[in-house]
Amino acid sequence: MKWFCVSMMVLVLAGCSGAATLMSPPSLLKAPLSASDMGGATGTIIADHYFKFEKGETHHNLIMHSEINANSVSLVGLSALGGAVFECRAQGGVQSCDVMSDAIPAEQLFENMQMVFAPFSSLQNHMTPSGFTVVEVEHKRLIGRSGKPVIEISYSGADIWNSNILFDKKAYGYQFTLKPLYLERSPHAE
Repeated sequence: MKWFCVSMMVLVLAGCSGAATLMSPPSLLKAPLSASDMGGATGTIIADHYFKFEKGETHHNLIMHSEINANSVSLVGLSALGGAVFECRAQGGVQSCDVMSDAIPAEQLFENMQMVFAPFSSLQNHMTPSGFTVVEVEHKRLIGRSGKPVIEISYSGADIWNSNILFDKKAYGYQFTLKPLYLERSPHAE
C-alpha cells in the first residue's frame, strides 16, 4: 500500500513538470473584479475547463473549476486525480488564495482567468484607469500599454464560456489554453 501511495504521488507530480517556482508578474488589475463585474449579479455561473499552462520548459495540466454568484468569485485548480492544487476567492473587494504548490502562480492565474471571462465592458472599465488599453475584435481581446501588446486572448466562438481559449501573456513569455468541459448558467448570467 505504501508503494501504491508513493507511485500515485509521483504520477500527480509528473502532471506538473518543472519544479522551479514561477515568478509572478505584477498585477495588471487595480483590484480583483467583483462578482457583479464578472456577471454574477444577475445569476450564477459554474464552469469546468481543461487547463494547460506553458512557460519555457515548464508546463502544468489541471482542471479549473470556476464559480461566480452574486457574492463571490472562486477558482479552484484540480490535479488529474481531483485534489485541489490551489483555491482562490474574491469577495467584497478582497482576494485570497490557498496554495498547495509553490510551482503554480495561483494569484496570477486567478487574475488572468478574470481577464478571460469578465464581460468586456467590465474589464475595460477596470483596466483603463491603470493605463492599459483593452480592445475586442472578432473573438479576440487585446490588452496593451503604451502602444505595445501585453496580452492576447483568443476565443473560438462568441460565447466565451463555451469557447476554446488561448491566453498569451506576451510580455512575460507564458501562455495557457482552456477547453470547456462543463457549464451551468442560471437565468440571466452573462
